Amino acid sequence: ARGRTVDREPVGHLTMTNEAFLETLCAPAGSRPPLIVAELSGNHNQSLDRALRLIDAAADCGVDAIKLQTYTPDTITLDVARDEFVVNNPQSVWHGRTLHDLYAEAHTPWEWHRPMIEHAVRRGLAWFSSPFDFTAVDFLAELGAPCFKIASPELVDLPLIRHAARMGRPLVMSTGMAAFAEIGEAVAAARSAGASEVVLLKCTTDYPASPKNSNLRTMSDLARQFDCPSGVSDHTLGLGVAVAATALGAVLIEKHLTLARAGVPYGLGLPRRCDLRPRRARARLRARPPLPLHRRRRARGRAAHASEPS
Repeated sequence: ARGRTVDREPVGHLTMTNEAFLETLCAPAGSRPPLIVAELSGNHNQSLDRALRLIDAAADCGVDAIKLQTYTPDTITLDVARDEFVVNNPQSVWHGRTLHDLYAEAHTPWEWHRPMIEHAVRRGLAWFSSPFDFTAVDFLAELGAPCFKIASPELVDLPLIRHAARMGRPLVMSTGMAAFAEIGEAVAAARSAGASEVVLLKCTTDYPASPKNSNLRTMSDLARQFDCPSGVSDHTLGLGVAVAATALGAVLIEKHLTLARAGVPYGLGLPRRCDLRPRRARARLRARPPLPLHRRRRARGRAAHASEPS
């Protein structure tokens, strides 16, 4: 299944190479099981040791790939304290903090990328990352990234999409904050600049998201409207929505993974409740049929492309 080969090292599971990952990513919908991707985000708490343990946890869960985020605080925002660069919501746990400070906590240092990638390969995992500027695209290309992930907020950054597409590799693009016309512009930019494939992910930009707002029929509609593979970046609790996405032909399912979800700060200062813990992920990935059917039905929803909670 999934074009895997038996690993030559005793890592306890089968190997997903970058080549096999791409082969499955570009296969016709429903012809193979979906790729399961563990998004590591900023859950390393600025500890390389913790980052490597996250990769071990992902491999032990049986996922196919890890995904990183590649930026620095200086490439994603400005180090200023003007109102538009400060969290001013008094209800926020980050009230009063600057965006630069928060991104400094959440980013994965670029010097960590190579040891993290090498560890993922040793554990039989494919890997890729989300670049947020041209320098990140170039850096990831030098590291041999098999594809690039365009995050939901960057879907309207057409110059970034074109630059990544010029590398001639697939682009996986989340659509969580985009209207239908914006998705069309992003797909056209990627294809015209040379992307070898475009994969669109339905994404609900709530943390956590509710199954009833998942509207997974959008995933199938994206595949039909843009003639491309589709999948889901799932921010709901558990794996019910992921199972529904599988039934609807998802080629890729992305879930955030953390070593702890309550009481231990990580990433941008506090755990997000959408992150899945390894023990629960392992049990659910190995026993998908018993998951609640009502969650699957609710998750289908309707086709919705506007920036609703989407």
